[in-house]
Amino acid sequence: QFRLVNVDASKIDAKILTGALEGVLANGTVSSSVRVEQTKKSLAVGLQLEAKSISLDALATYFGQPSGLKGDVKQINVDWRGVLNAPRTWTGSMIAHLENVRQNKMAIDTVDLRLAAANGTATVQNAQIVASDNHVQLSGAVDLPPSIEAFGRTPGNFLLNIAAPNLEQLTGFLQTPVTGSLQVDGRIDIKDAVVTANLRSTGEDLAFDK
Repeated sequence: QFRLVNVDASKIDAKILTGALEGVLANGTVSSSVRVEQTKKSLAVGLQLEAKSISLDALATYFGQPSGLKGDVKQINVDWRGVLNAPRTWTGSMIAHLENVRQNKMAIDTVDLRLAAANGTATVQNAQIVASDNHVQLSGAVDLPPSIEAFGRTPGNFLLNIAAPNLEQLTGFLQTPVTGSLQVDGRIDIKDAVVTANLRSTGEDLAFDK
């Protein structure tokens, strides 16, 4: 259901188009606004989006792609602006919080994501998965490139921590889940288009298939 669909073309002569949307989707609510301005070689876009209480199961069914994935998108907030093909101009933030994500034997209690972009740098303030006693956490930053094609070639560094006493609960989405326990901590660095991982890991009773 759409409560509001608004397109404002009153500034089209200045190559500016704005719009807004509010409605109900997959048992939750969505509201957004967008501003698009044509530049010499691309589009400058400003986007604000808020979604609450979206059912993943209902969403997949609505689009005709039932996948067995269940859970609730409790909150997504996006405030983003910049020139589409120039990542270095991007500024803004993204917050996402999901709960009770389930698929096959996978059972995740919460997923949290906090991203920010400013001054040519994208920062993963927190990316965390909690599944009972299992915790996966990633944080770090990467330089935004001048063009889309240069993604993956700019410097960055991340910290990774995995504490998974029950791997099957984390990997239950696989046809054959991994069992056992695993602990990993260390850092991942990107330099000169090369990814280097310096990790320390310990595990017990690790098994996959046979």
